[in-house]
Amino acid sequence: MNCTMLAKSNASIVPRIANLKSSKVNLHVGPGIHYPIDWVLTLKHMPVIIVSEFGQWRRVKICDGTIGWIHKSLLSCKKKAILLNDAVLFSSDSEGSKKLAQIGKNVVVEIIKRKDIWTKIIVETDDKDKFTGYVKTRSLWGCCADDIK
Repeated sequence: MNCTMLAKSNASIVPRIANLKSSKVNLHVGPGIHYPIDWVLTLKHMPVIIVSEFGQWRRVKICDGTIGWIHKSLLSCKKKAILLNDAVLFSSDSEGSKKLAQIGKNVVVEIIKRKDIWTKIIVETDDKDKFTGYVKTRSLWGCCADDIK
C-alpha cells in the first residue's frame, strides 16, 4: 500500500479528508437544509472524504461508500481514522511485540505517525482511558491518500 498521510486540508483541494465535529451530523441528499436528510451520522470524529463543494456545503463520502452533503461548519481537519475491522493494538511496529488491546470495528482513532505497514495511534476507551500503540495501516480508513481514490 503506497499511503501518504494528507497534510492539513487546503480548502480549495478536492478530494480531501475531513472529520465530523459532532456526534450527530445530518447527511443531506443535496447542498442545503431544505434537502431531505438521508442519514444521521453519529460517530464523532469519523473521517469523511470531501469530493466536491457548493457554497458552504461539502459533498462527502463515508467509508461504506455512502455519499451526501454536510455543512462545512460540521467538519474539521483532525488526524483521525476509522478501523475497518477488528484490530490488535501492539506496543511496537511488529507482530512479535506485546499485544496491548483488541480494538473493535468502526472505532475512531487518532493518528500519531503513519508508516507503510504500521500506524501509531491513540485509542480512547468509553471510560476515557487512552492507549497508544501500533495497528496495521491497511486496517484503517481515512488517514491516507489512497483512501480518496
